[in-house]
Amino acid sequence: MCTTTASFYVEYHHNSRGDRDDEAPVAGATRRVLLLGDSFTYGQALPIEATIQARIEARSAGSVDAYSLGVSGFAAIHSLRRFEQSEWWRGDDVVYLFFNNDVHTASREWDYMRVQDGYSVARRRPDGTPYTDEESARQLRAALAADPAGLRAKFDAWLGLARMRRMVVAMLDREIRLTGMPTSAIDPAVTDEAVRDALAMRAHAESIGARFHLVVLPAPMEGGVREWSLATGTFITKARAAGLEPVENLLQQVEPADYVAHDGHFSASGADKAAQLVLELVDRQ
Repeated sequence: MCTTTASFYVEYHHNSRGDRDDEAPVAGATRRVLLLGDSFTYGQALPIEATIQARIEARSAGSVDAYSLGVSGFAAIHSLRRFEQSEWWRGDDVVYLFFNNDVHTASREWDYMRVQDGYSVARRRPDGTPYTDEESARQLRAALAADPAGLRAKFDAWLGLARMRRMVVAMLDREIRLTGMPTSAIDPAVTDEAVRDALAMRAHAESIGARFHLVVLPAPMEGGVREWSLATGTFITKARAAGLEPVENLLQQVEPADYVAHDGHFSASGADKAAQLVLELVDRQ
C-alpha cells in the first residue's frame, strides 16, 4: 500500500508500515542503519532521493541500507516507542537525530498523537476519548485537502510576515532567535526525560546487537552563529553526563544554503551533510 500527498511541491509516499521509505532493503547491502527522529529525519520538504536515508545509500554506493522511522512532530519518547515497536528491523547501527524541539514542554506526553500515513495526528478528542481509525484518516484527508499546495506557507514566505514577527520577538528572547521557541518552553524535567529516552534507545539497540549513535542537528540560526541554543546545549550537557556521546560536528559544518529558506528544514545539501556524518560514524569499527 502506498499513499501520496503533496506539500511544498514535494510528493510524500509511505510504505505499508507507514514509513517514508522503500518496502524492501537495498539489494546487496552489507550493512543496515536505522534512523530515528522527527521531520528532519522524515525529510520534510525534500523529494525522497534527497532525504538523509537516500543519501546514505547513494554515498555508500548501495553497500549501506538506511531505513527511516522519522515522523514529523516526533520527540524522543515517540522515536523510542516507534523503535521498540519495529521488531522486524535488525541491523548494525541505530542513529537518533536529535533536534531542539525534542525537549520542549509539548513533548512530555508520549501518546498525545499517532502516526497516520507518515503524519502525526491527534490521538484523542478534547474530552479524552480516542478517535477511531476512520476519524483520524478523515481528519488527515481534510487537513491536506484544505491546503493541498501549501499555499499559506508560500504566502507567508512571500510576504515575510512570520519572519518579521519572529525578529521583533527575538529582540527580547535569544532562544526564539536561535530555535523559534521561547525560553519558557524549556522544562528541565522534559530534558531529563529526553535523556532517559535516548539511554533507552541505546539499551534497546544493544539488546538487538546494534550500535547506537546520537547526532545533534542544528537549527538554522544555531548553525549561523556556531552556537547551541539553551534547549540544545542543556540536552547535550545532560546526555554527556549520563554517559551518552552526542555528536556535534554539524554545528560547524552547516551553512545557510543547507536549509530551506521558507521552511527551516534541511535542504538537499543539509541532508547530504547529515548523511555523510552518519556514514562516518557507522564506518568506525
